[in-house]
Amino acid sequence: MLSDDIHIKCDDGRDPNAIELEFDRVNYALNRLYAQIQRVPDPDGIPISTIEELQLIGNDPDYPLDGTYYLTNHIDASATATWNDGAGFAPIGQFTGTFDGRGFVIRDLYINRPGTSAVGLFSYISGASLRDFGVVDADIVCDRQGGVLVSRIDSESTVARIHVSGAVAGETAEANVQLGGLAYNIREGSTIDDCYADVAVSSSQNRSQIGGLIGVVSSTSGEITNCYSIGPVSSTGSSVGGLIGINLASSNEIVDCYWDTETSGQATSAGGTGLTTNQMVQTANFTNWPFGSVWKILEGLSRPYLVDPQVVSPLPGFGIPSNMQLKTLTWQKTHNVPAYDYGDPDTDYVDIGVFPLHRRLHAVEIWGTSTETT
Repeated sequence: MLSDDIHIKCDDGRDPNAIELEFDRVNYALNRLYAQIQRVPDPDGIPISTIEELQLIGNDPDYPLDGTYYLTNHIDASATATWNDGAGFAPIGQFTGTFDGRGFVIRDLYINRPGTSAVGLFSYISGASLRDFGVVDADIVCDRQGGVLVSRIDSESTVARIHVSGAVAGETAEANVQLGGLAYNIREGSTIDDCYADVAVSSSQNRSQIGGLIGVVSSTSGEITNCYSIGPVSSTGSSVGGLIGINLASSNEIVDCYWDTETSGQATSAGGTGLTTNQMVQTANFTNWPFGSVWKILEGLSRPYLVDPQVVSPLPGFGIPSNMQLKTLTWQKTHNVPAYDYGDPDTDYVDIGVFPLHRRLHAVEIWGTSTETT
């Protein structure tokens, strides 16, 4: 048996905060205290706390497209499945401002617009900055150009420390389909740093330019650095890649980027380095990556995941008690608990004998005075 003061954290390799359960009120109180005293203060700008507020950007004078925004919490976007007679969320228009996600995620975003191009959470960004958030379990259908985060990254925009998951599909038979897990296109000096995609990207059009991360890297693109993709990429088109569909840049703008050749179903890409699934969980294969400050990895167990930007170094005198040691182990159980179901630490208890692990679990971290199991 595990002692009753054990803290358990399930890590799926994408969002290490996916499920976190405390088995003791003292542990829970201390963790809440740590979160309060170590969290970065709210930045200046317009706070976004609901999916309804997010939809106001560009649709309300108080939420301009050139504004500065930040997320205050995780956002449940599942209601978008019933919006606009089934068309879902309306992509944010040509955004020129700043959007700081502060480590939070937008989950279950739904967009079903098979007659519309330039589809994603954002339609286009131009001279904009997007950073530090996730768009997870998104379901996006467009005409011929789209990505989970944004359709096109333009005019020296910067995208940093963002992760996406879900599916994006192009449904046209009349023109080229250009899709990417993160975005369909990057151009005009724009950059992408420290991002990853676990997106099923698909098109039945034989004139497709699609990639697990980016569909088309334009000749004017800036660098894409320290990124990876793992989602399945499928199309009958000729410009299809595990990471990049087609690369028109005159020089190598894809720097230290990777894709999983097994999970993507793609042996080639117009940029980046292909790794096996086993190689994707080994730090040594990610050349020049800033592990510790930007990325973390559970060696041999998880792919790289992003460090929470909201947690700063512990204050003097605070830390894990000396009698608590970090243990990492694999756990051979399955379950049907939905991803990103955070639960209520005040009321949700789990019998350790039938612990319901995350459906994409790679490892479990255990803090406590005992790690004895039966």
